[in-house]
Amino acid sequence: MKINLELILGTSFIIGFFIALSYFVQSNLGFVQENLKNSILGAFLYSFAFFLAVVIAPISAIPLLPIAAKIWGVFPATVLSITGLTSGSTVAFMISQKYGSIVAKKFFSQKQIDKIEKKFIGDNYLWKILFMRMILPAELLSYVLGISKKIELKKFVVATTIGMIPPPF
Repeated sequence: MKINLELILGTSFIIGFFIALSYFVQSNLGFVQENLKNSILGAFLYSFAFFLAVVIAPISAIPLLPIAAKIWGVFPATVLSITGLTSGSTVAFMISQKYGSIVAKKFFSQKQIDKIEKKFIGDNYLWKILFMRMILPAELLSYVLGISKKIELKKFVVATTIGMIPPPF
């Protein structure tokens, strides 16, 4: 298998950026809290971090949750997190719809893909997606479900949004 140097460098840069950003935020927590507290830009950047964490797996934005909860409160931080996770999941799903079957066919035959799709997705897939959202990582599930031609984007977004809501709410 040929290793793509651009992919490795790009992924390394993104991971390095997240590590550096995490270090900066932890080292300058007071500064970050003060400048992002009442800022629309801060809320956008926080939500965008969750978006990127889903689209560019395996990066996680979960360590930002306690900081956001302290800055904006639990409910606004939850809404911003769900917004980022849902939008990232939607983009990952759409990327997989376009390119996922090409990758999947390198590992599975179309017959195997159809069999898996029938078994795990079926006709009443909205509830299955909702349940899977509660137990599987957002990025993994979004990319895997995108391979299915049965799943409608609208239903995917609804199930994803509801499935991202934490149980206490």
